[in-house]
Amino acid sequence: MRNVTDLLCEYLEAKRHLWNVYFIHKVQSLRQSGPLDRYEAIDRLLFHALVLEPLNRQSVDNKGFRFGSDPFAFLKVVPSKGIDKLTVMVSDEITGGNRTWNHPITIPAKGAEFAFIEFFDWNRYSYVSYPYYMTRVMKCAEFPDYRGRDCLIETKDADVFVAR
Repeated sequence: MRNVTDLLCEYLEAKRHLWNVYFIHKVQSLRQSGPLDRYEAIDRLLFHALVLEPLNRQSVDNKGFRFGSDPFAFLKVVPSKGIDKLTVMVSDEITGGNRTWNHPITIPAKGAEFAFIEFFDWNRYSYVSYPYYMTRVMKCAEFPDYRGRDCLIETKDADVFVAR
């Protein structure tokens, strides 16, 4: 696997800057969806141009893939070197489009596998920094029932690798 954390960080910086400087004041209400829709479309294009193309991966837009909801199976979020225990927030199973995040827990880093979904911030309509990776738990040796659930991991605690 190849470490592509820098590639994801370049995308994150472009996404964050675009929102914080050019779009934050254009969205006065979530009912006013035009500017928000345009920002989200640009975000998908940024991800394609800055992450997928350099990795020689195809666009996922035409395959029933939901950007920001479905995991990129080939982008593995891996605990950083030297981290034996990882603090994560695991969601309850999603029902009716709503998500509940549980209190942080600590799990052994060994035996846990995660797939990248997107960068996450608690208030995505204010100034954002996106301090978390939102991931999908692919495997968790200590808590096997977490498999398939979404999980937040602090970006400082993990790196992103591309599976070959």
